[in-house]
Amino acid sequence: MRSAACFDAWGRMQGMHRKYASAWLVAAIMVAPFAAHAQTVEPELKQPNDTPIANVDYERIATTKAPVDKSEDRLRDEAATFAALQQACAAEEIASCGNLGKAYERGEGTPQNRPIAGILLSEACDAGDARSCLGLGELLLASRLEQPGKRAFTAFSRACELDSLDGCASVARAYRKGDGVEQDVVRANELARAACDKGGGLACRDIADQIASADTENLRVDELVALYTRACFAGDAWSCSSLPSYSGFDDALPSHPGKAELFERGCQLDDAFSCIRRGEIALSADSGYRNFPAAMPYYDRACYLQPDRLCWGAQVLRQEPIESDACQFGDNSACARLAEIYYRPNTPFYDPELAQAYYEYACYAGATEACAQAGQLVLDESGPLDAETVYQGIAYLERGCAAEHLFACSQLAEHLERGEIIARDMARHYELSLRLCDANWGRSCQDLENAFATDPDAPLTQAGIRYPAPVEEGDTDWMDPYLTDQEREDRRNRCATSEIEFRGTVYTDTVCVPQELVIGGRSLQPGAAPWQALIWRPERGFGIDLNESQRVLCGGSLIATGWILTAAHCLNDDGGLIEGRGYTVRLGVHDPHERQGFSYPIVRVYDHPLYDPDTFAYDIALIRYNPGAGRREGPVNSITSIAIDQQTMQDRVIRRGAPVYVYGFGRTQLNDASSTASLQSARLLLESQARCNSITEFPREQWNTMLCAAGPNREQACKGDSGGPLITYSDEDRRPRVIGVVSSGRSCGQTGEASRYTRVAAARDWLDDMLGIMR
Repeated sequence: MRSAACFDAWGRMQGMHRKYASAWLVAAIMVAPFAAHAQTVEPELKQPNDTPIANVDYERIATTKAPVDKSEDRLRDEAATFAALQQACAAEEIASCGNLGKAYERGEGTPQNRPIAGILLSEACDAGDARSCLGLGELLLASRLEQPGKRAFTAFSRACELDSLDGCASVARAYRKGDGVEQDVVRANELARAACDKGGGLACRDIADQIASADTENLRVDELVALYTRACFAGDAWSCSSLPSYSGFDDALPSHPGKAELFERGCQLDDAFSCIRRGEIALSADSGYRNFPAAMPYYDRACYLQPDRLCWGAQVLRQEPIESDACQFGDNSACARLAEIYYRPNTPFYDPELAQAYYEYACYAGATEACAQAGQLVLDESGPLDAETVYQGIAYLERGCAAEHLFACSQLAEHLERGEIIARDMARHYELSLRLCDANWGRSCQDLENAFATDPDAPLTQAGIRYPAPVEEGDTDWMDPYLTDQEREDRRNRCATSEIEFRGTVYTDTVCVPQELVIGGRSLQPGAAPWQALIWRPERGFGIDLNESQRVLCGGSLIATGWILTAAHCLNDDGGLIEGRGYTVRLGVHDPHERQGFSYPIVRVYDHPLYDPDTFAYDIALIRYNPGAGRREGPVNSITSIAIDQQTMQDRVIRRGAPVYVYGFGRTQLNDASSTASLQSARLLLESQARCNSITEFPREQWNTMLCAAGPNREQACKGDSGGPLITYSDEDRRPRVIGVVSSGRSCGQTGEASRYTRVAAARDWLDDMLGIMR
């Protein structure tokens, strides 16, 4: 029985929970004889004219941004060091002035400010401090001016002349790349070899990097290890943790006695990854059991050095024994958290087998948050699955899904669709997918929309935050609902700007974390308004054959399966009602002139009982179409319904200047009778309700039944847009929501008067009655 196996697993865990169970990723050290190279004559280094340091302009993302979540200890240490450097620099200790410049560059004890850093480093370099010259060259590479390489080359050359081997290595790099000097690979190799032979860590690392990248299939492993080892102990921190990056090194030398010394050296040089590796060795050094006290200082040091990336090791190191004890004393949620610790890759405790045992036990014992992973791991076991295993895995997923854990529901829905290990059940699959879509889970909404275009049994989804308002270039506020709390915090902290007075002048600098996402300037793409409906005239009307532009009658909004919300004045055309005369509803259309989307026959039309065709009061209507008689005309863009305003007229506050959006296929120019080639949108601003009442001149009993809106550049709805939605994206849930229906306007924005939109809230009772009765 599976339950018995679960308790067997629990017994195994009792014996394993303290035992070291994972094979650690280790790097090997093989100190091989290092081939001697002929000494070269010191190169004659030319120094191109430099630009004054005060004129340098820096790229915002070319310098690493200082982390924002430093520990209190680190903040205190950096503040003390900065104060000491200020005092020493004031006493004309040149090296301290250079180090003070590096503190400004890195944001250590002070906000980051590269202009001040450049001044201090330049002065210290001119005074003969080699490290400052090297730092100045590195800083100048962050310049956005036309020839940053020349200024950097000058600084590196000066460092090399002052006997900095890393400065000579940087000159070699410049020759190799042609940065600020004519490219000369032979010269570059000579300089690098000479510097490495003298003990230059950066030069040895560069040589090793070239060897590693030149022939990846036939690596000269012994020479690489020797070079990286020499570089590490010469003070190049990156080299200390670079060996495991190359194929075969991890397995080739798992027990070399030098590896601990290598990572110890890297950690001393403030390489956080070396600290992690050294901690792994310390953790596993005690006869197979985890030595927490020995490992903890290394993980804490890594967190200290990179608080924004590498605190997880210290966190789980402290959390694991606490959760383990709590789990043993009956806290089933602690067992689930313990499973998460063991299942997380690249941590000291990674052990998938042990994680599965804890996940299964926690789920079985009632911690439903563990059930999704328990089910997934059971069903992902290698080899064929027997009936009992399938039954238990699905049972875990069912239990997790019943407790509203969405990952469990998504896994269950996937198995129901595939039908590989359990019977295919598309009805249940769609039911679960709708729940997932309502929660905006993964690709569930997109998958349902795709299914709707091909499967008549697929349900209609409602547009959610996946469909934000059209944005202008550079506007990223629409992204906010999609982000986790941590991602929102990261966005807020992406850039840091400092304004610091230094020697009577205020210097401003902005440093940013690189941003991968680029927002385009297009306001509307195919499928961006999937609720948009098009009321389509038959091929012949008004006694003539109609072209595609002439067949555009009105717009509308898909609000439920079989139902279109539109304007009442759209129900009459060519001398009669559009019902039963060959008029159709088109959905999934972006360009009405092309064969796109689905066409549906109109079954019935219903106008509001208080509709007045003379004043356009209550200009709102419903069209019922037959969803089972749709005809696919061509490619189908996304199709979803859209929510309509559920607030009362009293609850929905209409504020002057509030942004709203209108969509439609109508004219874009007053003197052009043709419809637009694609679906358009415009951002409008609401008028106050009092101003709108004045525009409509309705009697008092009809006040507030209209909304009025226009764009700052007189954008409005036009002929062919009638019946389309007026949408707000400003509600708390950020869903698009129809608050008005395009009704009437004068000369499509040429008079400066706002267009009118029938207010959905004014027809709320009628809409509820109609949709409730007809369902």
